[in-house]
Amino acid sequence: MDNFREWVSDNLRYILLGLAVIVLAVALFFGIRFLTSAVGDKDADAGKNTEQNSDAGEDTETTTPTPEPENTLEENAHQDVNELVTQYYTALGNKDVETIRTLVDALDETDEAQITRAQFIESYTDVNVYTVSGAEKGSYIVFAEYNYKLKNIDTPAPGLSQLYVKTNADGKLYIYTQDLTAEEQTMIDEAIQSESVQNLKNEVNQRVEEAKTADPMLAQVLDQLGDETNYAQQAEVGATLVARQECNVRVEPNTDCEILGQLQQGDQVEKKGMTDDWIQIEYNGQTAYVRSDMFQ
Repeated sequence: MDNFREWVSDNLRYILLGLAVIVLAVALFFGIRFLTSAVGDKDADAGKNTEQNSDAGEDTETTTPTPEPENTLEENAHQDVNELVTQYYTALGNKDVETIRTLVDALDETDEAQITRAQFIESYTDVNVYTVSGAEKGSYIVFAEYNYKLKNIDTPAPGLSQLYVKTNADGKLYIYTQDLTAEEQTMIDEAIQSESVQNLKNEVNQRVEEAKTADPMLAQVLDQLGDETNYAQQAEVGATLVARQECNVRVEPNTDCEILGQLQQGDQVEKKGMTDDWIQIEYNGQTAYVRSDMFQ
């Protein structure tokens, strides 16, 4: 025993060194196992999450947002709008100012004069109504397609006009004639420039050319009227004319003669006759003349 103790004493440092190595080896062994296990668990969790995400992707359908429908041009889509517009053009052809008053929001004396003086248009027929939704609920941008009969011309002429229709507080539709808001005007401009309206305009223009080819007299009248109809020249004697701007009233039908006075914008006069491009009127009790293009 004494020998053993002596041997232990002599070799203690080597024994302690060996034990330290063994302890370090064991620590490294279990440490590596712990790290490997932890990393493996993380990888497994990541894989599980990936599978779950993959499964969720399989169960979830990928949906593409449905684009909002375009504000497209509709043909005869609203019966109440169709009736309003048809009544308006029927009354317009008949020069029925009283009925027109019930269909529009306002009608002043100038508007009345424009309606009653258009004696060269006898009637409007075959009204077809196209609509685009307006800026507010119950409002419509209207494109009215029709045929209009000119006086002493057998063949009707195709036409196309734009109106703006609104709904009042009582739910009644009416034709809006007042100043438009910026939003309303923008929407109308966009509608006019749309492909569908441009196609409609081209179709009507084609029908106009076909009608002119079929009836030379119609072609002659339409060519004379041009893009801007001179209502003063076409109006019958006795019709009321409205000055479009301030203009001179002369004693003779030429610009070299004496000026009797002036008409102001909106002034109304009675057509007494016509000489060349001059309208004969009565001014302060005497015969006088105003250029026809000075009237609306």
